[in-house]
Amino acid sequence: MKYSAAIAVIAAAGAYADLQAVKSVLSDVSQSIDSLNTAANGFDGNVDGVKSKADDLVSTIKKGKTTVDGSSDLQLEDAVGLTGPVQALTKKGQSLADNFKAKRSEVEKAGACGTVREELKDINDNSQALIKSVVSKVPKDAQSIAQSLASGLTKVLSQAQDDFSESNCKNSGSPSQTGGSSQTSAQTSAAATETETGSATIPATTLAPTTTGAVPTHPNNGTTGVNPPVTAGASFLAPAGALVMAVAAALL
Repeated sequence: MKYSAAIAVIAAAGAYADLQAVKSVLSDVSQSIDSLNTAANGFDGNVDGVKSKADDLVSTIKKGKTTVDGSSDLQLEDAVGLTGPVQALTKKGQSLADNFKAKRSEVEKAGACGTVREELKDINDNSQALIKSVVSKVPKDAQSIAQSLASGLTKVLSQAQDDFSESNCKNSGSPSQTGGSSQTSAQTSAAATETETGSATIPATTLAPTTTGAVPTHPNNGTTGVNPPVTAGASFLAPAGALVMAVAAALL
């Protein structure tokens, strides 16, 4: 009799430990959602911060699934104990989905639809895997109930992914990157349009500016002209562009 009682206590302790393990996983996921939510709220066109927190959430979900997979099956009463944490997680998931959707126009302007779409898909896919793993630990007779409990979170995650589908989120700007992609692009463009004169390399934008009047000539030929306006390329390359112009003028 005492032996049976001891076995019952050990079994109960094991079930409790596994329930706590699952609750701990859900708590970790909840905290990661909070961090991503904060990043989404503060989105200013630079997607790097949001992507980093989204990657952290995916990592947390994957780690949680590994923990759940390695735990023992839950008891029927344990499934009831998961009701509160799952419902709380669903509410946070809904808040995250709403915040992402509210920032969709800014995401489009930043040219980051593809990045956000990929991250949300990753979050959704891994969340579904975690939910499936948790449900599998519940007794078969109660699995339909557990699945129904998790359906709210499943719906929220799927909706968030759909909000950024190719038909719902279309880039209207260039992707923003840390360090300034526009500057890098301008440098690449300037390098690609350089032309060589003698031993000196002269930017094409400097050699062929848009003029509004007579073409300027060297002072020694007696002809006066109107200084050409500085183009965007020449402005970007100054003062280097000005130095090259001076050398070119001296050679004429």
